[in-house]
Amino acid sequence: MRSSSAVMRISIGWSKTRRNDALIGTFPSDGDINFVTQFARPLPQQVMAEVLGFPDTDIPQLAAWDEAQVMPFVYGEGHLNRLTDKQLAAQFAQLEGFKEYVQEIVSCKRRTPAEDMISFLTQVKYSALDRKLSDLEINGIAYAMVLGGLETTQYALDQQAQLIC
Repeated sequence: MRSSSAVMRISIGWSKTRRNDALIGTFPSDGDINFVTQFARPLPQQVMAEVLGFPDTDIPQLAAWDEAQVMPFVYGEGHLNRLTDKQLAAQFAQLEGFKEYVQEIVSCKRRTPAEDMISFLTQVKYSALDRKLSDLEINGIAYAMVLGGLETTQYALDQQAQLIC
């Protein structure tokens, strides 16, 4: 019997290949493409949603939450990337929405686990403290995975494409 981590690695590999092929299949046979909007951005969004156990239909909202996470680095002013009070309020409202969304997913996955990361996190025992992870801890992991998985991958793909061109 395979461990759940081995199954997840196999599933992620298959997911990336399937999603790569689907996105590339949308490219025109001749002409230019916008690599970021047509590949580098949607690929990590789709894979991360699947890995975490979020429905594909929620990807546009996940993209908005991802943008809220990096808002200071995109729209912030000065060397400290400061947001205006209005921008900060908008960012906090978006991130509160993400927290509530993940909390709902965690509650659902605790009741009915599936083959995804959130389900795994709801079932795993944190051996250092001899307990399962709390909902807040799972929420923090999901937050970090979305931030690291989307933005980092998007920019890495974009940079690699620029090096090739």
